[in-house]
Amino acid sequence: MPRWRSRQRHHDHLDRRQPYTRLASEAAYCGPRTGEATERLRRVVLQYAMVPTHQASFRGSFPRLDEAAAAWKRGDRRAALRLVGDDTVHALCAIGDPGTVADYVRALRAAGIDLPVVLTPGAAPGDVAGSRATITGLAEALGLLPGLRT
Repeated sequence: MPRWRSRQRHHDHLDRRQPYTRLASEAAYCGPRTGEATERLRRVVLQYAMVPTHQASFRGSFPRLDEAAAAWKRGDRRAALRLVGDDTVHALCAIGDPGTVADYVRALRAAGIDLPVVLTPGAAPGDVAGSRATITGLAEALGLLPGLRT
């Protein structure tokens, strides 16, 4: 039997035993600097949305995607950034208190996501306290680590 054939049978066997995992990675922030975090994540949303292979996945949450892409293409990054509304940032990133971020994670699970992965950037580069507040606050809000201290 050709080698690729035996590999395919092995993968088919694994697929029957283990259903696919639906994964989503989302940025979240529940530290004390939510205004700064919103601005930082606005830039992150725009940068990812401008990647041609990613654009389709942003269409439902980014109403002005085509206008932003046109501004980006002509080199006007500021104009593109202004087109990323707060509603878009909050649809794609969990920002707020720990309960709000936990509700966002629960909504992902309710929508069929098996493994929500929470990315925890700080409000600005070097904001370790904000990242730590997000990790510990979210863990407590989800009941993952009761009594966790920062």
